[in-house]
Amino acid sequence: MPILNIRLTLLFIVICSFCASRTSLREQVLLNAYRKIERLSLRSPSSQDLFEGAMEGMTQKLRKKFNDPYTYFENAENQRDINNQLENKLVGIGVSMEWTREHSVLLYPLPNSPALRAGVQYGDKLLKVEGEETAGLSVSEIGVRIKGDAGKPVVLTVQHPGEEEPVDLRIVRESQQLPTVTGDSLRQDGRWNFTLETNPDIGYVHLRDSFGRETVPELTAALEELNRNRSVKGLILDIRGNPGGYLDSAVDVCRLFLSEGTIVTVKRRDGSVKKTFSAAGDTVLWTKPMVVMVNGESASASEIVAACLQDHYRAFVVGERSYGKGTVQEIFDFPMKLGTLRLTDAEYWRPSGKNINRFAEFTEQDTWGVLPSEGGSVPVSKNQEFLIARIRKLRSLIPEGKREANVEELLKRVEKPGDLFNEAEEPEEDSDAEEKSGKSPVEETKDKPEKSGSQEKKSFVPEGTAPYYDPQLIRAIEVLRKNLT
Repeated sequence: MPILNIRLTLLFIVICSFCASRTSLREQVLLNAYRKIERLSLRSPSSQDLFEGAMEGMTQKLRKKFNDPYTYFENAENQRDINNQLENKLVGIGVSMEWTREHSVLLYPLPNSPALRAGVQYGDKLLKVEGEETAGLSVSEIGVRIKGDAGKPVVLTVQHPGEEEPVDLRIVRESQQLPTVTGDSLRQDGRWNFTLETNPDIGYVHLRDSFGRETVPELTAALEELNRNRSVKGLILDIRGNPGGYLDSAVDVCRLFLSEGTIVTVKRRDGSVKKTFSAAGDTVLWTKPMVVMVNGESASASEIVAACLQDHYRAFVVGERSYGKGTVQEIFDFPMKLGTLRLTDAEYWRPSGKNINRFAEFTEQDTWGVLPSEGGSVPVSKNQEFLIARIRKLRSLIPEGKREANVEELLKRVEKPGDLFNEAEEPEEDSDAEEKSGKSPVEETKDKPEKSGSQEKKSFVPEGTAPYYDPQLIRAIEVLRKNLT
């Protein structure tokens, strides 16, 4: 054997011995078990199957024993879907689906979507997907059938509103980028109205689905448009129902409104500070009065923004107590596309030094989340919450002039007895119809006594008035009016 090969062999043995000495007994047993299963199992699993199983088992232990629902392993396919959710991207036909009490599914095409171009009308009743009847299927099951690769067609059988005969529509799926920032309503030309229909001197911006990479550029454009409108005196930033997103996006959103001070502090499990984020000073775009709206489904990045602006007295907070998701997940991408580990390794703390995270043992009396400012609490029932969200959705999907009839039809449906929110198995768009497997904070439900019980079984009478039916928005307007005078 050449002397060089002997040296390389000896070096390899030394390195292996060193690595073995630093491996615990449990790690060696785990590796040994992996090899035994791979070699001896009757079903002959692949190495990827075993790897994914081990990762899922370890992260599941953290979820169950340590009440950490946000640590998980995702394979390459799940990773792509979750990243698309964060970035508000979809591959599909571009429809929002509503499941009614009559167990029918209504379709609402997104602006400039393949579905809209193919002839899907607002409020179409979906009857079949590729010839298969949808009766008896959930929205999630229908979404799986509609979902597919970009460039591939799917045939939907629909019944247009006011027509008896169904029609078949062939729709080619596309990759689409959805906005994360929307206004009060959609114009005929496809642009947003960033002022309230009922109060044109008040700006309204809705961060609706996530804090993604495009959120700050989109919000910047909206604020610049509002600044050009000299009649606008105040702003409502609506982050109700927003489950969060990227930390740096939340920080940069705060920097559009805050000139100095701490935005958020990230702490490790031993209490040491991992990083402190502060305002930049020269990035402020809005200096006029503002209100931030939150509810029980505003989480994570949403809570960073609301807490920061509240603690610095930059904004008045209206709505309901936020979700209480104050943990940080670091993302570890494994080589060779083996998957990604999202590991909870730190917590968010407010500028005031108060905790955001709601631990499993916490009660309503403990400190967590973001509470409305004094005088800003406006609790609503689950039915009302659903109606507010649904009307807001219709205002973002249907241009003015075509929207009113759909809102009237919605109001007729909601006045029937029953739980509106039980019918609303409502994924955002067709490509997001699968369940998120506990990876989104909004999938857990907080106990809210005022939203449960026999009262939800009675006929529902909407609160508020047209066009919003939104008591929380009314309070936000009142707060701004008081500030402006």
